[in-house]
Amino acid sequence: MGTTGKARLYALPAWSCVLLLARSGEAQLHADVDLEGGASAHVLSGHAGPDFGPQFVLSGRLAVLPLLRAGLYVSHDSSFVSGADVREITSLGLSVRLFSPWPRGTLRTWLATGVGYSLANAPSYTTNGAVTGKTPVPELVSSAAGGYVEVPVGLGASIRLSRRFELVGDVGARFGFAFTGNLYGPGPTATASGPPPHPFPAGDDVVALFLVVGAAFEL
Repeated sequence: MGTTGKARLYALPAWSCVLLLARSGEAQLHADVDLEGGASAHVLSGHAGPDFGPQFVLSGRLAVLPLLRAGLYVSHDSSFVSGADVREITSLGLSVRLFSPWPRGTLRTWLATGVGYSLANAPSYTTNGAVTGKTPVPELVSSAAGGYVEVPVGLGASIRLSRRFELVGDVGARFGFAFTGNLYGPGPTATASGPPPHPFPAGDDVVALFLVVGAAFEL
């Protein structure tokens, strides 16, 4: 046997190991991309009840352990505050899912958490806040913006429809703290024709309850 033939013969086991490791690594690589939509209810400090609105979430995660996945999420809420205009809240952060070892197969369940930062914007609007004598006086509430740190906590489940696609759903709450900006704290200012401008606090987004459903693509 020539030198070239011997080299090929010796290289065959090495190439077999490389292909085996490549296939094993590909089999162990798991990731998902989820797109969900639903409703959220922001509970504001100083307000009587929650303010409801739609929510949309795009997220993606990679498997770091057999039952643990971590990645990023971005969400957008429209919060309809009673007596005010719609607030728009966009959040970006880290998403972590801890899967339950049971059940396995078509149905999966998980605990979810993470940490993110939210940017909130509120447009200006007119309200009958000031009272002169017995007659309400229209006030112009200025536009305002702010931000805060949020920690989402939730429960989720998925039903596998095929090798790649799943139906998913999540329910939980997002807790807010470390509020900044003129939307929070003293709040925006309200101006009427008579009195000088005065603070018009909107309240802090201390917690937001959510329920979202959608589809997931498994990589």
